[in-house]
This record gives sequence, structure tokens and C-alpha cells, in this order.
Amino acid sequence: MAETVVRRSMADLPEPIIHHILSFLSGDQAAQTTVLCKAWLNAWLTRPTLAFSSAFFFSKKKKRTKEFCWHPPDRDEIREYNNFAKYVERSFDRYHKQKTGIDTIELEIDKGVFDWEPVIRRCIQVAAEDSVKNLKLSLCNSELPEILLFEAKSLVDLTLSQVKLVERSTEKIKPFDRLKRLSLNYVEFYDVPFESIISCCQSVEILEISYCKNGNDSDQYFKVAGQNALKELIAVLSHPQTLILCEAPSLESLTCKSDGKHGQYPCLLNLHSSQYENLKSLLLSGVGVGDVFFVNLAHYFPHLESLSVQYCQDLRNIKISSPSLKRIQLVRNWGLRKAQFDVPSIIKFEYDDRKCRIIPEFSFAAASSRWVSCFTICTQEDAGNSCFLQLKKLVTSLAQSAVSLKLMFRWNEAFNLEEAMKDGGFDEPQVLQELFSKSIDWNFRVSSAYSMLDVIFWVCRPKAIVDFWINKPRYNERLHFLYTKLMFRKNHKQFHNSQQMKFWQSDLREVKVEIFHRCVIHSELGLDFILVGEGEQLEETLDCKDFLSFLRTRAPSWGMMIKFKLDWETN
Repeated sequence: MAETVVRRSMADLPEPIIHHILSFLSGDQAAQTTVLCKAWLNAWLTRPTLAFSSAFFFSKKKKRTKEFCWHPPDRDEIREYNNFAKYVERSFDRYHKQKTGIDTIELEIDKGVFDWEPVIRRCIQVAAEDSVKNLKLSLCNSELPEILLFEAKSLVDLTLSQVKLVERSTEKIKPFDRLKRLSLNYVEFYDVPFESIISCCQSVEILEISYCKNGNDSDQYFKVAGQNALKELIAVLSHPQTLILCEAPSLESLTCKSDGKHGQYPCLLNLHSSQYENLKSLLLSGVGVGDVFFVNLAHYFPHLESLSVQYCQDLRNIKISSPSLKRIQLVRNWGLRKAQFDVPSIIKFEYDDRKCRIIPEFSFAAASSRWVSCFTICTQEDAGNSCFLQLKKLVTSLAQSAVSLKLMFRWNEAFNLEEAMKDGGFDEPQVLQELFSKSIDWNFRVSSAYSMLDVIFWVCRPKAIVDFWINKPRYNERLHFLYTKLMFRKNHKQFHNSQQMKFWQSDLREVKVEIFHRCVIHSELGLDFILVGEGEQLEETLDCKDFLSFLRTRAPSWGMMIKFKLDWETN
């Protein structure tokens, strides 16, 4: 019996499925789907998310300066404002006539020259009367009306952005019994204590406080107390604001950041509880904490698993002891000179310093199992003997872990290996999982380039060296040097008798070359390249000229990643 093939189009999707798809789109993106077919038009008209943005109603041709924004609106702007207000009202009327439920209301205002209070009141009124679950208000520094907001007892998620909270805003304040997430972004509190807002949200599990400000400049603190249900707290504060954290027995994740660049203007964190038993993740960025903070880390956070410390410039000599810590990240704490760790459960350690002046001393007590450590080190000045002596000590201290090292520095002098051996000895080089050398400035003088490889292989014996390549002269020259010297053993017929042989070349047993496509990753720490897909292994018989020709035929315009897999003799 022949099978029947049923062809279905997007018009055959059930309306709840279309609503679910539309929930992932912005208001204007969702509106564009109405051209697909009638089913999608109907679904858009009845979707449970209503998003209103004044930006789509005002002419984009008019460019206003910040000063001009406060001038009285002209006729066209008044007409556009009236059209927007009517659109909001018509949308609510349509939903009420169709008896269509509303789950989410989003209101975004981007012009502060009008009286937006009627529109804001209407959105809050519908949220209260129609059991709306999610309410997002971005009000361009408009005042929040006093009525009905705190009567919207059905709210599960409330986001307030660019809002002024004045005394009348909370006159009829009532508890939110079902609220699980509260996000306050660029909110200004005028004669309204922050604690009075938080006290009405006893069921909140996720609390976000970002770039908020107290109208009274003398009260630059945000106190979080009595939040027994709170599981995640995110605070982005300005200098000299302080986050005061009292009892939070359910808290699992705490993020405290300063909005100052690179921790130049730190915020403060005060812990007013003896313990936070359930806290598993702690991130501090630009916070004014010193070495003493970490002495009692295991006492305050007995079950902490992840610790990230970024841009904390008051750190000098830290000691961290915790039986539960599994992941530690230290990022650009430029004052740090020494760090001692007793963390038997460690799985991964990350260190990132892209303005490195001195490499700190690290020491690790024995861990219960082998762990991974990833280091990114970038020197602002020319790297010399002292820099690599510190680097060797660092790599030696990480002997228990599988080390990945990213080096980014300038190299303008020949490395004096004999002098380094007198100062640092010739201990057995540590094995590294991977060495990224994509940002080393080799300078391509024979003496300095050779000495660069000497110092790398004196410090460590990487299992792989990864380098970025693009078809430009400086990259071709660098890769030509690397390929020639690393493949010296294979391509030189009289290898063992060669006068050019370096001390490390006799230990290099095998070299294989793979090429990868690359992907650029944007993060808070900067740009990073990662290898994409499976590598293509090259023939071992290729000489350098054929190798570069092969790359030019395969490489896209944005370049490729070259991976040299090194197999070393072991004693």
C-alpha cells in the first residue's frame, strides 16, 4: 500500500503554536509575520503579548538633541502622540471584545516631552484587571502613577526601566503575592525608600537592581532584607553605592558589579548575615573588597561552587580555602601579587590579565582529581627575562592541572637562556595542553624569533600550539618561521648532525598540522578566537612553500586557525 504524503504549510499550524513562536519576537518582528497568510494575521491580532513602543509612531526623520527634547512638541509630534494613545486604547478594546487573554504588556516610551500618564495608567489598569502575568515599563524618566500598580496581584514578572518613583507612586502599596522576578533598571527613588518596594515582594526569586539612584544623595545604599524566597540577586551599582545583604536563606547566586570602567570607581558590598548556606555562585566585579574578605569565605559561603573576581583593584595577597569550590575565575585584578588556594574540589581555574605588569605567584594545595587551568596573559611592555622567569614559576605551580595558555606580548630582545637558567634553573619543563600564540609579536629577526621559541620551550612543552593566519605578509612570514622550525626534524636530512639544532628540537618526536575554521567570540573580557568543526590534517610531506599555497586555496577571507600538534619525548 502506497504511503500518503501529507504536505502542510505554515497556515496549518495551530494558533497556540503560532502564539508561542510570536512570543520570541519583538513587536515589529511579530507584525511582519502578518504577511505570511491569514492564519498568521489572525494569530498576531490575538497574540497574548501586547508590545507598545512610541518609537514606531514618531517620525524618524527628525533628529533631536538632548537639549531640544525638552522644548514644546510641534503639531506633527502632537498628532503622532495622539495616534499612539489611540492605538493603545484600540488594542485593549479589541482584546476585550474578543475576550482574548493577555499574558504580557510591554510599554516603551522614548520621548519625554509629553504627558504620558494617561497611557501609563491605562496599561497598569489593564494589567491589574486582566490578570496579566508580565509587565514591562520603560518610561523615559516619567513618574510612575500611584494607582493600581500594586493592585496587579497576578504579576509574576515586573520590569521597571527609566522610571521615577515618587511618594505618590506607593501610596496604595500592597504586597505582590505571586511576583517571582523583579527588575529595576535606571529607577530613581524620590522620597520612596528602596526597602518599602522590596518589602512588598516577599515571593520574589530573582531580583535585579541596575543603575538605580536614590534621590537623597546621602542614602547611597540598597538594603535587601527579609527575602526568604530570593534565589538570584544581580546588582549593578555606581560609586560609592553599597549593597547591604541581610538574611537570604534561599540565595543561590549573587552578582555585584560596579558600573565604573575597570573597577576605577568601586561599589561596596556589606554582608549582614553570618552565613549564606545555599549560595553556590558569587561574582564580584569592580567591588571594593580587600584580602580580608576571602579569609572567611568558607564560613560565609559553605557550599560555594563558583567564584569570579573581576577588576577588584584592592587585592594584594589572597588566601582562599573552601572544600566546595569547583570553579575560580580571576580577571584583571591588577594589584594582585600572590594567591594561595586550598580547594580540593577544584575543576577549573581561569586567570585573565590583558594589561599584565607582573605575573602573580600562585600556589595550590593538592586537589582530589586532575583539573583544568586556563591563563591569558598580555604584557603592555616588551617581555624580558624577568617576565618569563615569572611565567616558568607559574607553569610549575600548575603541575597538577591540564594547562591552556594564551600569550599576547611584544618581543623585542633576544632571550638570554643561560642567564635565565642561572636565575630560574633548568627544571623539567611542564607539559601544557595547549598554547595560543596568536598575538605574539615575533618581529621576524632571526635572533629574536629563535629566542622566542627557546623561551617557550624552556618554560613548557605544549602538546599543541595554535596560531591565527590570514593571507597577509606579516602572517605569512610568521607562519613560515613556525612551520620551518617545528618541522625541522622531518625536513632536514641530517637532523642529528645539524649545527642549527636547538636543545628542544631533539626532544620533539612528532609534529602534525591541522587547519580549522575560526569563530570570533565577543565577551565582557574582549575578543577571542575559537576553533570550529573538525580539523583537516595536512600531509606531512608538504614543504613550507606548498603549505602556504595550500592555505591560500582553502582559507576564507577572515582567515583560519593553524594547530601544530606536538609529541614530546618523555623521560
